[in-house]
Amino acid sequence: MFLLLLPILWALTQFPVDAVSRLVLLLFVIAIAGTARGLGPLSVAVPLRPMTFLQIMGMGMMSVVLFAAAMMAESARYREALRHGNRWLERRVEERTLALLQSQKELLVRERFISAASAVNRLFSENVGQDENLIFQSFCEILQKQLEMPLVWIVKDGNALDTAVLCAVAGPLASTFRNELEQAPDLVDEGRDKVQLWRTWRDFSKSHQLGNRITQDFIWPDGRRGHIALQRAQGAGFPDQVTEILGQVSADLQDFLQRQYDYFSLQRTRVLQQALLRAGEVTLAAEDVQELLQKSCQQLIDSGIFIATWIARPAADGCMDALAYAGWSASNALKRRWPVSADLPEGQTVGARAWRADALVVQQDYLMDPLIQPWRAQALEYGWRAAAALPIEHGGERWAILAVIGDRPQMFSDDICDVLSQVARLVGHGLDELVLKQKLAEEKMQIEEARQKLEKVAFYDPLTGLANRRLLETQLEQAMARQERQDHVLAVCMLDLDRFKPINDAFGHEAGDQVLVSLGHRLAEVLRKNDMVGRFGGDEFVILLESVQNQDDLYQILRKIEHVMTSPIQLENGQSVRVGLSIGVSVYAGAEKMLSPEELLRQADRALYESKNSKKERDACWILHEPSTALERAPLAQRLLASGQLLVLYQPVWDTQSSRVAGMESLARLQAEDGSILTPRHFLPQLRGSHLCHLTQRMLAQSLEDLNSLGEAGDGLWVSVNIDPQSLTKPCIRQIRQIILDSGLDPSRIILEILEGTDFLERNSALELLRQIRALGVRLALDDVGSAYASLLRLKELPVDEIKLDQGFVRTLAQRPDDLHFVLALRDLAQGLEVDLVVEGVENEAILDAMMTLNIPLLQGRHIARPMSISRLRTWLRRKQPVRTHPSTLLGIYAAQMANHNLLTKMACQNPHLLHAETLSDDKSCPIHAYLQSLEPTNQDLLMRHHQLYHRELGSLLRQLAVDRDQADWVALNQAEESFLRLLREAWQKQSPQAHCRFQD
Repeated sequence: MFLLLLPILWALTQFPVDAVSRLVLLLFVIAIAGTARGLGPLSVAVPLRPMTFLQIMGMGMMSVVLFAAAMMAESARYREALRHGNRWLERRVEERTLALLQSQKELLVRERFISAASAVNRLFSENVGQDENLIFQSFCEILQKQLEMPLVWIVKDGNALDTAVLCAVAGPLASTFRNELEQAPDLVDEGRDKVQLWRTWRDFSKSHQLGNRITQDFIWPDGRRGHIALQRAQGAGFPDQVTEILGQVSADLQDFLQRQYDYFSLQRTRVLQQALLRAGEVTLAAEDVQELLQKSCQQLIDSGIFIATWIARPAADGCMDALAYAGWSASNALKRRWPVSADLPEGQTVGARAWRADALVVQQDYLMDPLIQPWRAQALEYGWRAAAALPIEHGGERWAILAVIGDRPQMFSDDICDVLSQVARLVGHGLDELVLKQKLAEEKMQIEEARQKLEKVAFYDPLTGLANRRLLETQLEQAMARQERQDHVLAVCMLDLDRFKPINDAFGHEAGDQVLVSLGHRLAEVLRKNDMVGRFGGDEFVILLESVQNQDDLYQILRKIEHVMTSPIQLENGQSVRVGLSIGVSVYAGAEKMLSPEELLRQADRALYESKNSKKERDACWILHEPSTALERAPLAQRLLASGQLLVLYQPVWDTQSSRVAGMESLARLQAEDGSILTPRHFLPQLRGSHLCHLTQRMLAQSLEDLNSLGEAGDGLWVSVNIDPQSLTKPCIRQIRQIILDSGLDPSRIILEILEGTDFLERNSALELLRQIRALGVRLALDDVGSAYASLLRLKELPVDEIKLDQGFVRTLAQRPDDLHFVLALRDLAQGLEVDLVVEGVENEAILDAMMTLNIPLLQGRHIARPMSISRLRTWLRRKQPVRTHPSTLLGIYAAQMANHNLLTKMACQNPHLLHAETLSDDKSCPIHAYLQSLEPTNQDLLMRHHQLYHRELGSLLRQLAVDRDQADWVALNQAEESFLRLLREAWQKQSPQAHCRFQD
């Protein structure tokens, strides 16, 4: 039976209790049922004995016990498995929760990093040009606050390779960390020993229980390395993505530093360029060498870029002597005289090396230069970080050294070096200019002394020192012109001494001369400041009395003259003598008298003759001449103007930019009774002040009336009217204002032209009169510029809106094409002064071609249009003007080549990097090549070959400038330019005589 139970026990060990229990119960029921049916070992019906029953019951009980035991064992094993499952599940849930928390923390840190990176980008984009240290501090504070770190700091390499500088630090422990770092005894130059700095940090981290650190390197624009350090609390780490984000932040920081460097470099270049302009003004205004040198140094310091600058040159003992300096450290450094010799350690300064090399020497990091170690401590004390020196040439030779010092490394960019070179050249030019000015001043003084001597001989009486006849006649003419603008009277008094010959006979000529000198002094003392006295010769004197109010005023002056002249005269021998006096007076009361200076003197002479012949009958020593006023004695021009025979013609002015008429100049003509026409060259010398004022008013009124009559054809046109400066008075200006108001025209359409060749512009009162005229709203023009001497400084002060080149420069271009240089220079001057330029004398197609090629804005001449009446002008304006292409003549090509060469050489001198050498080496890329191809075959090949040679030399020069600007050879280019222009001149001169005839027409 026990054996029958073994399979059940084995099943209990292999299968769950619930499945085995069901199987055992099923087997037990089958066994009972089978037994009841007589099956099995008890199949034969036998009586049931007690022992048998007990055995059956025992088996049942044993089965129940076994079953219960199996059930209990299975239940215990199931509970144990359930406990193990629960513990495993709890561990999985805990691990997953921790992983989620860690992921969330890492995500939060990454988001903070990204947010910090965005804030840093905003900081960099909004603060270009701000102080670098403030940017670094803000950068660290952003990272510390966004990432909640105890410490964020930035260091960079110091002046020496083994040093570092703390740039900024942020965080709760920032001040503590900075204090501990400052207390470390390892200060070297501007930084600290790198090993000691990191050791200090490690000790600090341990003492304050800080955790992990992550660093990221970046590069300064000057090549030095920097480090960003992020410090976390103990037990905290950094996500893997932080390294990537930190790398991007450091790249942004590096890019920001580069932009900062470029920004400040540009700012420094702009400031230096302004300093260069001021240096040019200093050069022009300096009156001596010391002022020029000192102001040049001060301008460089005032730019804010440099902290010290000086100009020095070697003395006889081989040491540098400072000629001028600026900056507080310069004076201290120059207390020591630095030698120039390379054999001495002190001779390795930047200035000494520049002197020896005769070239620019730059030290971008002054403290890293091993040659300056002997005075490195001094440089540190002064804050010197970069230096440059270059020679100054004077008189074609090396003269001195210009040295500049900066407080930051790598500051001398190519642009700054280029500006410094220009400053050095300006100083050299200024020195040359001062020498030239000194020579000119000496020559001028000598000329002035000679002029005064000649003037004294030519215009003054050698005995009395009074004006002679020649000067009196000149002054009389000017006095008459002044009187015409006033309401007063001009009186000419001719004096003759009575009883003078007996004095000569009795006491000798020396005594007579003494009498004449004494009387001359008396006359000079008794007369007013605006009067004049002179000696005509012998015993005759002439007096000019201006601004005489009336006849009584004249008589009072004459009585004073009589009193001083007839008073006793003490001779050297002690004797006293007296002379008598006769005076003849002529009066000039205005333009209506129609008198010339000679006639006025003749009238005074006739009055003197009458006074001398009537000594016995006269009541006073003087007699006045009573002139007759007859209009028929007036000059022809005055009579024609008075009778209304004025004609006004108009000559159009062509605007080359818009290819249309911009305005017209009104030209005055006088028509005689026989129909002949008088031009200004003939009638202007016959007109005086009042007549000139009358002419200006008539011309202006007629011109404005005719401009109004043009209607739509005259829309936008202006008219210019010539005005003689001698007629400019306040009453004349008032009349001009009234004429403009009566016309109803916009005053800006009116131009008043003033002739350059008068002394009016040299007067101080001229500026005030011109400003009064301009206040009317009209524009002012300076006419015939170049026809007389005019100071450019004076021209700069004149309130003019337009200048007109004298046609004499243009009409002779056929014989002198080189005069185009003057035209080009005047064009540039007009552009610099911001005034319009009108070129007159455009008499043929060649001149028109050259002027349009040079981009002259306004042209006037007979080839454009001859002077015409208003009716003909109205018809002419309706004509369609021809369209021209330029250049189309040899003179035009000559002008184009000259202008192009001037422009290219200027750019090559100042900014050669803007020019492309390969393109400019190709003559076919130049427009002049196409112009040459359009010419006739004569000399065409030769011209094209020389044009090709010119461009080849130009390209060669540009390639030399790219390598070494100071060693570039300009001779070949200038020779090629001159050869090409010479061939163009010869080709122009060989053209047909008809062309020259047309040119000179």
